[in-house]
Amino acid sequence: SSSGTARSTESVGIRQPAKNKIRRHQHRLSAVFGRGPRGGSGEMAAAGEEVLVTDDPSELSNHITAPGILKIFGTEICEGANYKSVLATTRSSAKELVKEALA
Repeated sequence: SSSGTARSTESVGIRQPAKNKIRRHQHRLSAVFGRGPRGGSGEMAAAGEEVLVTDDPSELSNHITAPGILKIFGTEICEGANYKSVLATTRSSAKELVKEALA
């Protein structure tokens, strides 16, 4: 009788999500980041906003992009953690983001 229970636990594995669930999840993520379902260019854009693609990474700081989450790293930011995440918008200033991270 105990060997029967051992077999049943061995046959139980981690189930993979159904393919249609994976497709729905990818579609939702692409909608959040303003990309098409095929993955897009890797740039984020708000609805109706045109995305400019550049090869020069130094130019990225001049682009207006959709809101995003920034991870601010440091040992003194949050007890027991190495970083804190803050939500940045196009209107966020560096001072506001640091203030929120330290709060």
